[in-house]
Amino acid sequence: MPMRDQVRARLTRRNMLAVVVAAVVFIAAGLLDGLYQRVLGEESWGYSFENVDAEIGEWVNVDGMRARVLDYRTAYRVVGDFDDGMIANGIYLIVTVQAERPEAGMDDLAELWVRQNGLLLESVGGWAPSPTVGFRQTTQVYFDVDPDHLVGTQFTAYQKEVTFRYRTRAVVDLGIDEARAAELRAVDPEEEVTVKRPPMEAIP
Repeated sequence: MPMRDQVRARLTRRNMLAVVVAAVVFIAAGLLDGLYQRVLGEESWGYSFENVDAEIGEWVNVDGMRARVLDYRTAYRVVGDFDDGMIANGIYLIVTVQAERPEAGMDDLAELWVRQNGLLLESVGGWAPSPTVGFRQTTQVYFDVDPDHLVGTQFTAYQKEVTFRYRTRAVVDLGIDEARAAELRAVDPEEEVTVKRPPMEAIP
């Protein structure tokens, strides 16, 4: 190979390596930032969430998507689309979420969490709502939570971005007091609840 072609090949490899390294650094920074944000409740570089508080049944606008919690229930056993049944370490809190996309927005409502006893718990199964423009979708998502700390549990929903730079976060008070917590713990431990992927429907 002529010397000029060898130099050109080395420069090309260096350029490709630089692009790969830059991409890795960019993704790692976003993931680290997201980790801090999830643990501390706000982004590590000082960008805080715009929390929008809501109650059961109340619509919240989340960056171009409207969402609300319709209801919730508990179960010790859940059957999903891709498993033969799962038994909770604690108890499953199954939340029914409805979302609609009236116009083109950002990303799907993929970050679904509950805050229980000061901890953020990620969903362990179910379906994040991802309706296309002009449609709505009602889904169920479930969390493995501590049955002894159900009082005051909140549900949160926001959209996922590559660098975890969220804008608006819906925070829904599930209204669980001591009496309701006792009812939720008292469900039949042998009953299996089936969670399936739902179809989309046009926004009325």
